[in-house]
Amino acid sequence: MIGLDTNILVRYLTRDDEQQWRQAADQIQQNQPVIISEFEVICRRWLLPLTPCSTGYRS
Repeated sequence: MIGLDTNILVRYLTRDDEQQWRQAADQIQQNQPVIISEFEVICRRWLLPLTPCSTGYRS
């Protein structure tokens, strides 16, 4: 099981940098169980509020 931190989640969700997105996607798509702590979810909500991102993602 791997733990995902806020940076990996934000890079994956926003795809704002292709190289960093690919690295995050590689971690997430390994078909391994992952753990995302409550703290990481709260940080993600703070970094990506309810407004849409440039990729069209909505929280």
